[in-house]
Amino acid sequence: MTRGYNSNFPNGWETEFVKVQLNFTGNSSGKKVFDWNFAVAGKRDRIPVEVKAFHDGTEVWFGASSQYLPGGVKGTDINKLKQEVLVRLTEQVTLLTNIEWEDWYEVIVTGDNSDFADSRHSALGADLKIQVNRLKRGIDPATGRELTIINGAVTDFPSPSGIDDNPDAMASGSLTSGIRYRSQAERSYIPATPENRRAIDSILARMEELRNSIAGLLSQENIEESLVQDVLKSLPKP
Repeated sequence: MTRGYNSNFPNGWETEFVKVQLNFTGNSSGKKVFDWNFAVAGKRDRIPVEVKAFHDGTEVWFGASSQYLPGGVKGTDINKLKQEVLVRLTEQVTLLTNIEWEDWYEVIVTGDNSDFADSRHSALGADLKIQVNRLKRGIDPATGRELTIINGAVTDFPSPSGIDDNPDAMASGSLTSGIRYRSQAERSYIPATPENRRAIDSILARMEELRNSIAGLLSQENIEESLVQDVLKSLPKP
């Protein structure tokens, strides 16, 4: 790998240009060629960006990735790529600092039924989980887009989804948690007000009560009688 300004490359940047034999393989995940650091107005520290070269068998392109570049940026012209990265980073910092961000809740209800007849399962059962995550919500004053912050970067605010929207899909527990469930999921979004927090706490307390009741009814000393008497009749009413 040799580095240096290539005078035959028509660019306006007096910066490095890589002319390199990368020895790509058919399944290469990319070769790192640059570590850029951008100074962006409104942010004290420089923003690091990693640049890799990729090859699909016919052409080479570059991909730039950073905490502040959701989805990354790619292109075949390294100098156009650098310009686009600077534009994207500037947009990110502007949105982060100029938008009025509010605290919201992401409420996720997941559940799954398993059956011996299904080859995926070795157990008979059902589960229910409610998960509440905190996230930010803001409105871009220029476009009206609903936005949120994920891992320090601004991106589109998630849309609600119904538990019956795609029953065969693998649901990823949350944008923020990274947890994955092999189940259906209902996702809703509400402001993180004290009233909403109290209501959610009440629901979670009710779930704990229900869980303890079921555990008692299906304990070793009670399970036979509970099944004979129909366990559902013994559960506390809402």
